[in-house]
Amino acid sequence: MSSQPFGSPNQKKQELLIRRLIDLSKEVSEVGTSEDIRFQLQHLNDIQETVRRLGVALVERQGITAKGSKGRLRTYFLRHENKVLDGYELAIVAGVPTYGRRIRELRNEGMKILSGSRKNRRAALKLGPDQYAYVG
Repeated sequence: MSSQPFGSPNQKKQELLIRRLIDLSKEVSEVGTSEDIRFQLQHLNDIQETVRRLGVALVERQGITAKGSKGRLRTYFLRHENKVLDGYELAIVAGVPTYGRRIRELRNEGMKILSGSRKNRRAALKLGPDQYAYVG
């Protein structure tokens, strides 16, 4: 599991995204007094998109460089076999809100991914709602 060194292009990308979040946060505090709800929502969407991109950059820095959300999830599950993973964590790795669909696709491709929403007979793993585990 290789991670990229400090000062790498990915590190610079992360720093730019963090600066963008700080700037957007300042703008949101000013926008809070605006009467135009659409303008406020656009700013919140910009923040959400920047956070999504920052999450993908952090995952890439850990050597998970697949371009698609399904590929990133596959690699992440393989690295964390037999561990309970939370849905929010997988959403960040995937970089898309539809990560559940990507998990179903991985199951259809043969990966044994358990979830808290299914009856699991493996006593070693206790899965709650919105938790998953790859059991290889």
